[in-house]
Amino acid sequence: MSTNQKLLEQIETSSRNSSDSSSERSSWRKRLAETERGFTACFRANSSMFFYFFTTCVLLSVAFVLGLSGLEWAVLILAITAALCSEVLHFSIHQILEEAGEHFPQNISQLLKMTRAAFMLLLAGSALTIVILLGSKCFELYRLNF
Repeated sequence: MSTNQKLLEQIETSSRNSSDSSSERSSWRKRLAETERGFTACFRANSSMFFYFFTTCVLLSVAFVLGLSGLEWAVLILAITAALCSEVLHFSIHQILEEAGEHFPQNISQLLKMTRAAFMLLLAGSALTIVILLGSKCFELYRLNF
């Protein structure tokens, strides 16, 4: 059993214990708590999420310094969100396939390759969107100052 699986099992166990004690919560609060536990599990078990978190902080800082407009902020946030969602979904699919590996046919690796390709395409599109957005803003500021 891998370290990731042990961490996920510990988080699931603790979430079950805490969800039993909070049966009085409304449905939206339960869903919000499950979402938070999902982010926690992803950050603990997937080390690349720390890279994404750091990169997001850097990108938001640069965007703030460049003085993006409202529409530019919206595009930036959409691109960052798409990249983060793709990483979380890829990690989830990988964990599902790893956990139920012997129950699936042997050619399931083809499915994993296709999902990796889809997620890498989404990540590349998001990265290109961010580079174009911030690059054009930097070029605009450079052109105005020189």
